[in-house]
Amino acid sequence: ILLKLMFQMARPFHLSPAVQLIAAEGYGFPSGAAQSSVLVLCSIAYGLKSKIMWYVALFLSFLIGVSRIYLGVHFPHGVLGGWLIGFFIFYVYHYYLEPKLATMVKPIQNLKIKILAASLFSLLSVIFLIVDDTLTIIGTLVGMSWGFVINSHFLFFQEAGGNIYQRSLRFMIGVTGIMLLYFGLKVMFPGPDQYGYKFWQFIRYMLLGFWICAGAPWVFYRLSLAGKGIKNN
Repeated sequence: ILLKLMFQMARPFHLSPAVQLIAAEGYGFPSGAAQSSVLVLCSIAYGLKSKIMWYVALFLSFLIGVSRIYLGVHFPHGVLGGWLIGFFIFYVYHYYLEPKLATMVKPIQNLKIKILAASLFSLLSVIFLIVDDTLTIIGTLVGMSWGFVINSHFLFFQEAGGNIYQRSLRFMIGVTGIMLLYFGLKVMFPGPDQYGYKFWQFIRYMLLGFWICAGAPWVFYRLSLAGKGIKNN
């Protein structure tokens, strides 16, 4: 989003409205869909250490990028830029930053340091709220950061273990919570043309992030759907 604001390049339908097949807002370079697809799918392949998954990740990323061109929301250079930026972030994190995290594990385990980091992140996030496109992202990350603090010190939900019954129920509960928060609060909170819309939209996504990282795991433990964790600590 920040790169979009920096380059401020038009989308294809800005020049020729006839090519637009779906709705899209903001500038066209780089493609957020292309960037996210490479970053997420390659990270999954990296984590699974599966050669087949690497092929799947690259193929799906290619299809997603091409679809953005077909739908008239990105030029080829916007998609190519998204791919390159996504892979750059993936490479820097997994091959440069992640190996260094091992030396940082002990200091960042301190609860006070985590609370300080989450507080500073929440405070600094206000700076980016002036940009509409970042509102939902920053809100989600703020909620996730506080959820991580609570999870890592009080819930200890770390693994996706359990039998098929437990996994299925966890999935259904997690998704149901997301749907209720996303759609339920959308109806309850002010709309785009009403006073306080941005503030309440931020709150809605913050609660979504918190549910994912702390709310849902707490429910899993209460319903005995998670093994190791709060009941053993």
